[in-house]
Amino acid sequence: MLMPLPATLQGLLTRYETLLAEQSAAPEAALGARVRDLEYTLCVSTGTREISEALETARAYLAATAATTATTPTGSGGCRRATAVTRREVIPASAERPGASRAAAAPVVVPPPVAATAGT
Repeated sequence: MLMPLPATLQGLLTRYETLLAEQSAAPEAALGARVRDLEYTLCVSTGTREISEALETARAYLAATAATTATTPTGSGGCRRATAVTRREVIPASAERPGASRAAAAPVVVPPPVAATAGT
């Protein structure tokens, strides 16, 4: 099953808990609607139907993600970053020099950008 990014899931949990605290202090209709929206979003994000299951699943997922990140030397779950595909661009010389004649203009070849490698 697809799961949201840990930071996104953590943000949803934090907002939900904050709204619950605000709602218990001063019950308002607007807060109740936002709480229900967050409950729905948490259920959809975790693939559950009940908010109690959604909270349990989200917390377990965040704990597992934190444990995996802490034990992995790269900090990325053991996966290496994908390298970008580079391409060469040909820019006509007349595009660089507005006054240049098209007949005499030779294309200028721009080298591909150098991709930085992170911790390979």
